[in-house]
Amino acid sequence: GLTMMEGHRVLEVSVRPTSKASAMADIRSTLRPAAVVFVGDDRSDEGVFAGLGHDDIGVKVGPEDTIAAHRLASPADVVVMLRLVADAASPCPP
Repeated sequence: GLTMMEGHRVLEVSVRPTSKASAMADIRSTLRPAAVVFVGDDRSDEGVFAGLGHDDIGVKVGPEDTIAAHRLASPADVVVMLRLVADAASPCPP
């Protein structure tokens, strides 16, 4: 009765079937966002990337194969991306 999913240097074990993709679907149905930005570095993130819609953004971190439309080389690059997004979303001073 266990569900197992290989991850990046980890084996995820669950007593009931679950996944990041099903968690994202639950979050999406509850919050109803206009778009989702999902950043992941693990094999188990591929299910989320596969379920992203036309207006969503999937970003793979690292060199492994992916179906994500975008890629960053390292976690440090994620920090840079988030800073750029925050700066772009900030109102300009008068």
